[in-house]
Amino acid sequence: MKRKQGKQPSWQQDGHYARLIAMGAAVAVAMTLTASCGTDEENPDYVEICVDQRTGERVEDDQCEDEEHSHGGSHVHFFHYYIATQQGGTIPRVGQKPTGGTTIKPQSGTIQKGAPSSGGKIERGGFGKHGGGSGS
Repeated sequence: MKRKQGKQPSWQQDGHYARLIAMGAAVAVAMTLTASCGTDEENPDYVEICVDQRTGERVEDDQCEDEEHSHGGSHVHFFHYYIATQQGGTIPRVGQKPTGGTTIKPQSGTIQKGAPSSGGKIERGGFGKHGGGSGS
């Protein structure tokens, strides 16, 4: 069948082709968004913070990193503390004593480092931006 030059096929004339392209693009965007939601980074099982053994208070996370990389006969004064995120609760701000967690590193699940120094409420999908309350 020979087509006349300059005339579009009927399926392109009625906008059907444009609707198919738009639908395909919408599906591609939806698939991308779905794939990026619910990743382990966004929904960790635990939050890791650093605690001073002498005071029992939270300190900046780099204190634990410095302790891990130190050499010589120094005593360990800082340790990692793990708080489960699925139970809700609060991440203490630096200077507060953590509760409801463990010093034993979980054997399974994802662990998120880098909790805000200001603390915050643990919400589904990680930590929120609310303050951790007042200290003693």
